[in-house]
Amino acid sequence: MLLFGALAWATTVYLNGVRVDVLPDLNLEGVDVRLDSAGNVWITAPRHTVRPVTPAAPPATGSPAPADPAPTAVPAGTWWLVTVDESGGGAVVDVIVNGVTIRRVRSGEPQLLLDLAPYLRRGRNDVRFSVPAGTVPQGGPLTLYVGRGSTAGGTVRIEKADIRYVPTTPTSPAGSTWAYTLDLP
Repeated sequence: MLLFGALAWATTVYLNGVRVDVLPDLNLEGVDVRLDSAGNVWITAPRHTVRPVTPAAPPATGSPAPADPAPTAVPAGTWWLVTVDESGGGAVVDVIVNGVTIRRVRSGEPQLLLDLAPYLRRGRNDVRFSVPAGTVPQGGPLTLYVGRGSTAGGTVRIEKADIRYVPTTPTSPAGSTWAYTLDLP
């Protein structure tokens, strides 16, 4: 019942890191659900695949486009967090953007393609990767990339990785945090 109530007031629903505006009837089992302070619902469903779709442009009506309601907002689908997991298990990293923990990434989970636009703003952004205390990085690399990208044909393409983080190196002990700055125009 909590999930249905949450969906009624949710700002946005994300399934496996992909914003979903329309969902078919589905029954999701074995999922994790997280609600953030903005009212967004984050559903992690390891048994399901979600691909971002680029919406078709609306038909021209002759009226001018509405003004940008949030001049500091970053357009959706322009900045991405992408994981590449070669470890097979063991690595755990919290992703923190502008002081908000947005996701815990674990090796062994399906590849994550997460649109970071809801967490970023134009200007200076603080991005941190934190290895939780009590975890022991092991296995091969779990690499996290942050960069400007686009979606086409259900594929996310990162033009340039502005941040590349590998938490399973000896320089990333449990309890450590690495900080990066993204300056967005």
